[in-house]
Amino acid sequence: MEISISETLGDITVREDYGSVHDGAYISNHRLMSNHDSVTSEVNTATFDQYFEGANEFERSSCAILATDNVDEDALHPYNSREFVRRDVTAAIVLTQERRTKQTSTSSPASETGACRDWSQRDSEEEIVVVMRRAAFMKIYSPSFEVPENSLLEMNERISKVMTQTIREIIDAQS
Repeated sequence: MEISISETLGDITVREDYGSVHDGAYISNHRLMSNHDSVTSEVNTATFDQYFEGANEFERSSCAILATDNVDEDALHPYNSREFVRRDVTAAIVLTQERRTKQTSTSSPASETGACRDWSQRDSEEEIVVVMRRAAFMKIYSPSFEVPENSLLEMNERISKVMTQTIREIIDAQS
């Protein structure tokens, strides 16, 4: 996933460690540097993720959990507020497999252009859908150099959109 996000954002990603912890759980450390509108930002996070097959203590069906938090201090790679904008990210994503009644679209001339769709449900057919629940918080630190306010706002909005789109693309590719 970080490769897709890095390619889209034009980041330089350094993944320091990626190892299995226990029962398919993984923990990793990522340092990302992004350059957008001639402003370079840096992020240093620790990430934990795990996939749970079938019913488990969290859900009635299979689910995946990803949690990430910022690394506040790193002796090997300290933040450089003289050259980069520091971004702290804390996020959690839970993907679950749910069943729902299959929906079909009845076509009308307007629906082919995307203007109007009439959704109806088939009572007998069910489908499996992936539901994503997420919460993300980002703090952007004021650097010791001048940065246009619109660049800071764009920095905040851009990463959220790209992460969500990347997760959707991964799910769609596996469907």
